[in-house]
Amino acid sequence: MENKDLITLSISALSLFVAFFSLGWNIIRDLILDKNKLNFEVKFGGITNIKTNSQKGLFIPKESLTDGKKAPEDTILFNIVNLGRRQIMVIGIGAEIPWFKKKKKDEHAYIVCDSVPKMIQPYEIFSVYNKNIDSILKSVRNGHIKRFFVKDSKGKIWKNSRKNMEKFIKDIKE
Repeated sequence: MENKDLITLSISALSLFVAFFSLGWNIIRDLILDKNKLNFEVKFGGITNIKTNSQKGLFIPKESLTDGKKAPEDTILFNIVNLGRRQIMVIGIGAEIPWFKKKKKDEHAYIVCDSVPKMIQPYEIFSVYNKNIDSILKSVRNGHIKRFFVKDSKGKIWKNSRKNMEKFIKDIKE
């Protein structure tokens, strides 16, 4: 009898260890590893239509243009990539303007895009371009716009990186 009790106790202890390990892994995966992640980049370049009267076009980044060639139409491209495992609803693309933020508490200036709001699925890339960029470029050159951002439906603001913003500023000044 004593031998059977020892085997039963060993199996129970092993089962308890496996159950705690599984519980711990699920908590770590759900709370720490499975967070929403969004990558947001702003690029300056040109866009040209593939066909006449087409909504689709070809975006040419500024750094791809060589020998002083100019793209057909200057454009700002907003690239949003959902790197998480949950879908994210993007409700706005905006710009961080210090004087506007001081005047209106917790308010931001939004860039009008007809394809936003948009539900972005996991690992999906969503691109929006804006052709009406004269006032945006002027504000960036004058230092009024510090960063661009994307706001999701939960109120979280995802900013573009400093490195991306520095590259954007360098591209528009050339």
